[in-house]
Amino acid sequence: MALYLMHPESHSQPPRDDDDDDDDSADRPGWLFPSLNALKDPCGAVNRFVQNLLPGKRMHDYYPKEGSPFWVPLSPNVTAQGFRVGCINTCCQFMPDFLVATLSGHHGNWSTLYEYLRANLPMCMPAARALTNWRTPTPGFLCPGPVPPSLEPLYNCTVVDRETFTTKLDVFIDHLFWLNDNAHVKLRLGGGLRMMVRTCLAALLMYYTDLVKEKTLYEPRQMIRRALIYAGLATQSTAELVLEGFSRAIKTKFELDNLEHVPETTAHVQARISPFLQAAACMRPRHCWAGELALGEGVRKG
Repeated sequence: MALYLMHPESHSQPPRDDDDDDDDSADRPGWLFPSLNALKDPCGAVNRFVQNLLPGKRMHDYYPKEGSPFWVPLSPNVTAQGFRVGCINTCCQFMPDFLVATLSGHHGNWSTLYEYLRANLPMCMPAARALTNWRTPTPGFLCPGPVPPSLEPLYNCTVVDRETFTTKLDVFIDHLFWLNDNAHVKLRLGGGLRMMVRTCLAALLMYYTDLVKEKTLYEPRQMIRRALIYAGLATQSTAELVLEGFSRAIKTKFELDNLEHVPETTAHVQARISPFLQAAACMRPRHCWAGELALGEGVRKG
């Protein structure tokens, strides 16, 4: 929408008759996008706009790149209708459904509001959180689910450039999960489910140190080590230390992201230590040694 607003003709007001002395501007409707309101098919115009942001289209270079806090994956079939679905799902996570019905124009027929809600996002979260002993939401509200573990903290654990490190992570993923040419296309690089695979790797790495302490799942741990070395992220002698560093970085970020969701019994404890965790997460030098290990240069002393 920001790109649309940048176009000079997108929000220009309709021409006025100079001979009309009556200033009735206060009585005119104030449209956010007047040019869309004047079209016979405004939905089609927005469809064409968002589809031009897809890879290979003329406005794709203006779309945020992966890794940016503003980046979200776009479906190849993205449409203007998705804005409505996405807004309703987001609003229902943070406010009562009767208010969302009013704001979205469903106050006359509440049942249609629930046709927009995805069962895997706001509707199941209150029950899922209650059943896993996480803090339940305020009565009358749905809620966002826990934030999944992410590979993003690992970019603070390396001294190589982001593009190179991303390439090595993709090799790591493909080798560990056997994502060769025979794998489903959606799971391979560039596929629609690739983000899910990256989250799976983040979860494995986050719990790696726990598996070591409990001396369980020996063979999967060895597979992770071999894939890490194959991708060039560590050597035989440094793989264990690199994995421990990756595990700590991902777990620190995961605990910070989910601080508000933790069970009541431990929330007050984590609230006291969260400032220290945030400070530690921002101290790049503390994690740089993992990047040096990935390059085979040894551990930073001190």
